[in-house]
Amino acid sequence: MTSTVNIPVSLAARRGVSALAELSEEKRVALTSHGRVVAVVDSPARVDAEVREVRDAAWAVVEAAADLASQRSRRYSLDELCAKVGVDAGRVRERAAQLRTQSDAR
Repeated sequence: MTSTVNIPVSLAARRGVSALAELSEEKRVALTSHGRVVAVVDSPARVDAEVREVRDAAWAVVEAAADLASQRSRRYSLDELCAKVGVDAGRVRERAAQLRTQSDAR
């Protein structure tokens, strides 16, 4: 991880933009106002590298999720599913028929 140096905005303003840009090549610069970070100045190379890391991490998450989803291809019948969760399949079928009847009546 890149080290960060905190500099008050007033000091950065006195030193000037070129000094700030030069310092940001060495380390990330956090500009502070009353002790609170209000802006960050960093080198383009570091920003690009971190963007690549985030993108790679996002793809790794997508790949892992896709892999998990592909392994869950087993399909259950209504009876199997109801048995797993302890619900009466007959009551589910009755309720589905009621909902169909109500939907057809509209």
